[in-house]
Amino acid sequence: MSENESSSDLLNHPSATADFAVFDFYTKLDKWTLDEAIALIHGKNPRVVSRKRIEQCKDTVTPCLEKYIYFLGLVQRTEYDKRLSNPVNPSEFLAWAKQKEIYIPPELSALVERRCPTNVDWRDRYEKLKKDADTLQDLFDKQGEQFDRLAEASALLNKHGNSIANTAKILTEERDALKARVAELEANQPTGGQEPDKPVSVKEKTTYLNIIGGLLELLLKEKMPGGLNKWTQDTITSALLDSHSDKQGISPSSLGHKFAAANRSLKSS
Repeated sequence: MSENESSSDLLNHPSATADFAVFDFYTKLDKWTLDEAIALIHGKNPRVVSRKRIEQCKDTVTPCLEKYIYFLGLVQRTEYDKRLSNPVNPSEFLAWAKQKEIYIPPELSALVERRCPTNVDWRDRYEKLKKDADTLQDLFDKQGEQFDRLAEASALLNKHGNSIANTAKILTEERDALKARVAELEANQPTGGQEPDKPVSVKEKTTYLNIIGGLLELLLKEKMPGGLNKWTQDTITSALLDSHSDKQGISPSSLGHKFAAANRSLKSS
């Protein structure tokens, strides 16, 4: 038969019919594939009529082919529901077919009843189902663990985000206070023949150093999700130089000196 065979050609071809010799051979086997079982229960030779050959038919669906495809879908659904194994015990398959009131060729039924054991290995069936259930449970447990880890990571990120927001708020308030103080100092700059303002008092200097030391301490305590410090004194210095190197006092030596003085002031206050 050519590759362009039709379903009617395939199903009605003389070689597709299961005669006694075909039934005799297959009923001597302990197991059938579901593809073989479907062909045999339709009185067809599994070596000629198979799921693959049916799918290769090139014509429209005929009543005979439609019946075959319908039964194929029923068996596939039953296999999916674990009510039929693949391969399957011949007696078990025919018992299932009888329960569904499906016609069975008498010759096939008689040979199966005489040659194939009717008992089903329920222990083996139980063990297979239990193995599948255990596999699904393990998968569920692993997914649960992954979900818990994701929840923990999300909580840490939220906590870190809140910490950053609080730090940003504090820094913004300190920045605004410093800007206000700078504006006040600029407004009090001497003009003309006026005498210069008094130098910064020890109390004011201590206040500024404490503010610098406090901000520095906050930044050095800030952590990343992995627990590592986000800032070091060197990275803070680099960041200031990148942004404000053109400003008076923003230099490596000046910053190092001021940071050291601010730390001493904060500890001694």
